[in-house]
Amino acid sequence: MPTYRNPCANNPLLRKGGAHIRSKTAQRSRDHYDLMEEAAECLEAYYVQREAEIDSEDQEERVKGEQGAPFSFFNVFSKL
Repeated sequence: MPTYRNPCANNPLLRKGGAHIRSKTAQRSRDHYDLMEEAAECLEAYYVQREAEIDSEDQEERVKGEQGAPFSFFNVFSKL
């Protein structure tokens, strides 16, 4: 006489388990987010460096005896 077996134990639909990994869509989305974050950091570093260069150029002009214009938003971005 054959032994009684649990029919749910060998159900092929229940064998879907395994390692939990991210979907390809989620991986692409995360990669895109990481890229945008890295680009923002690079741009921030560039603008900080550029601002320092502009400040040093302004200091050099003032040391030479030239009258520099007072600081304004437009003076900084006109030199970029």
